[in-house]
Amino acid sequence: MFSSDFFDHIISKERATEILESHCSSLYKCFSESWKMWQETRKHLPSHGAKLTSTTTAGFIHDLMVDRAQREFVNRGDEICCYFQDRLFWIDFHGELLLRFKKLDDQLRPHNIITARQQTISQQVFKTENGSRWANDGATVANFGYRLNNTGNLRDLSIVCWYNNDLVWHIPIDSEAGIVTPVMVSTPDPASDEIIITPKKVKILKKV
Repeated sequence: MFSSDFFDHIISKERATEILESHCSSLYKCFSESWKMWQETRKHLPSHGAKLTSTTTAGFIHDLMVDRAQREFVNRGDEICCYFQDRLFWIDFHGELLLRFKKLDDQLRPHNIITARQQTISQQVFKTENGSRWANDGATVANFGYRLNNTGNLRDLSIVCWYNNDLVWHIPIDSEAGIVTPVMVSTPDPASDEIIITPKKVKILKKV
C-alpha cells in the first residue's frame, strides 16, 4: 500500500472518508439488507438441486445491493447520482468518487473479468458517458465490497481503491449495525492512523 499523493487524479483516503462519512449508514444497509435476503433465500433452495457457484451467489447479492441502493440514494439532491453505464451500476459522489459493489478476495481485490473496459477502471481512467451530472473524467473509482470466509459466511466489509495491482487505500467498514462479525483491519501504515467508517461516525484508531 502506498500514498495516493503520487497520483494527482486519485483522491486521498482522507478525502474519500470525508465524502462517504454521511452516507455510510445507507451503504451499510445496501449490503446488510441484501445479505439477510440472500440468507433467507438459500434456506429455501432445494437440497437436491445443483450447487450454486460463487459467481451465481455474488451476482444474486450484487443485484439485491443495486436494487437497495437505488432506493437508499434517491432524492439526495446534488450530492449523489446513481446510474447504469454499459450494464455497470455506479454511485457517483459529486464527480469525485465513483463507487460500485463487488465481492472481494483475500487480498481485498475485486473479482473482475479482464476486458478493455475493466482495464480503464483498473487504471483509474474510466469515463462516464451519460447519467452523471458532472464532467467527471478524473473521478476516482472505488469498490464497496465484502469478503466471505471458507464456510460462505460474512467475513468483513471494506471500501477499497486500486490502481492496477496496487492497493491505494482501504477503509474497513464496522459491522456493528446488525451483523456480528469481526472486522479484519489491515496493519496501519506507521506514518498514519487507520480509519474505520461506522454507520454513525468515523473512528480513528490511534496508535499506542
